[in-house]
Amino acid sequence: MIVRTSGSRRFISAGRLGGYGFAALWGLLTLYPLIFSFLSSFKSTDEIYYNPFSLPGIWRVGNYAAAFGRHNMVLAIGNSLFFAVGATALVLGAASMAAFALARYRLRYLPWVFLFFALGIMIPIHSTLIPLVRMINRAGLANRYSSLIVLYSGFSVPLAVLIITGFMRGIPAQLEESAIIDGARPGHVLFRVVLPLSTPALATAGIITFRGIYNDLIFALLFINRPRMNTISLALLRFQGSWHIELGPVFAAVTVAIIPMIVIYMLFQERIEHGLAAGALKE
Repeated sequence: MIVRTSGSRRFISAGRLGGYGFAALWGLLTLYPLIFSFLSSFKSTDEIYYNPFSLPGIWRVGNYAAAFGRHNMVLAIGNSLFFAVGATALVLGAASMAAFALARYRLRYLPWVFLFFALGIMIPIHSTLIPLVRMINRAGLANRYSSLIVLYSGFSVPLAVLIITGFMRGIPAQLEESAIIDGARPGHVLFRVVLPLSTPALATAGIITFRGIYNDLIFALLFINRPRMNTISLALLRFQGSWHIELGPVFAAVTVAIIPMIVIYMLFQERIEHGLAAGALKE
């Protein structure tokens, strides 16, 4: 195919056109649920059922008032943010120190430690639910913010360690050697030299961890039964009444709940993409 640009001819391969077409289709599939949720947040339940693809006949702003008034979504979003921020900070702190040791130290048992973290990704989370429920309930740790943060962190550390380790292995060792010659201790090397250079990997691991915890339902459903501790997923379950579900407020709550994730991703987009690419190519 020939495309004319500024009086010149440029040939575009069929493969590139296919790539553009796939990207456009993927963008449409990704954006459509967001647009659908936004439009449905201004509709009544009947209108969502019978005219799901049309614009709202009447823009019902009261759906947002119902979501944040009667169902207290502000508290639920705050709880989800608290769990996600707290666990993400704990994960990045632990994973960065473990990754530094795995990437820089040459000890015989460290490959087995790295394998241990890799196995943590392979274990299905659902296979651990029954033992976890029994242990948490027997220890009286249910309905506690600290318990949920520790649980979330434990299941998120392995992937974070793999991402950050792969990136740190690509950082030139000469930078650390120069710092050590200047008298820097291992802690100073980690926090003043390695971590500032590893921000793309930290951003990638942090966003992946934050997203998984922010959207979690299963742990919150199993270990929280106090309304004041409801997360977003639990609060959305409370929208179901005895005979019907108020879909308008549900979509209003969903629309507002996804805003923090969109904002965070837009702020760290470049670092996330760079971290994923670098972590995949470094050895």
